[in-house]
Amino acid sequence: MSLSQPKVDFGRRKTGGKSVPEKLLIVCEDSKSGLHYLEDLVDHLQLSSVTVIRTSSGGKDPKNLVDYTRKELNRQGFAAACAVFDGDVMLRGGTEKARFDAAIAKAASGIEVYVSVPCLEFWFLLHYEETDQPFSTCDEVGRRLGQKMGRYAKSLGNVFELLHAQGDSWLEKAMARAERIRHGNPDQAYPNPSTGMDRLIERLRGMVI
Repeated sequence: MSLSQPKVDFGRRKTGGKSVPEKLLIVCEDSKSGLHYLEDLVDHLQLSSVTVIRTSSGGKDPKNLVDYTRKELNRQGFAAACAVFDGDVMLRGGTEKARFDAAIAKAASGIEVYVSVPCLEFWFLLHYEETDQPFSTCDEVGRRLGQKMGRYAKSLGNVFELLHAQGDSWLEKAMARAERIRHGNPDQAYPNPSTGMDRLIERLRGMVI
């Protein structure tokens, strides 16, 4: 049985006979390149019904991120919410792996999760190459990405612009590569490496009117 990250079905409400996307909240653990990427992606798709924020609770702790996402979902009246975070904590084992597992279990009741292992930089890397080679740390992915891009740092604010400048075909290739890697690991929910970013993009594209 496949344990890969499930595709998400999402609805629309109709107002005056027109299909209207429901309000969606995206909460990201990253305050730098990852947050900027998501904000620019939403702007590129012209999705005014989507709000991207960074968690102010728990930093890199996925359980706290899921808790914060649920709180903001209830407080701000969004129809749905996504939590976007790295899976590097899972690779460390012990209590950190336990908190990762707890986050996934808590999210199962109403929070969509999009995890990249070991980190979101792996999604960026897929724009340049396809690899299923496991990574030990996020820094290792960042160095590999820097070799491909010419430069990369977490503080980079225009990573979406740099990737998109390569043309839409690069995005399509990255999405296809992410799917193939998941299919190559059907018995693991979050293999190293892997990313659910292609599925988040599919979800957002489906909201474009």
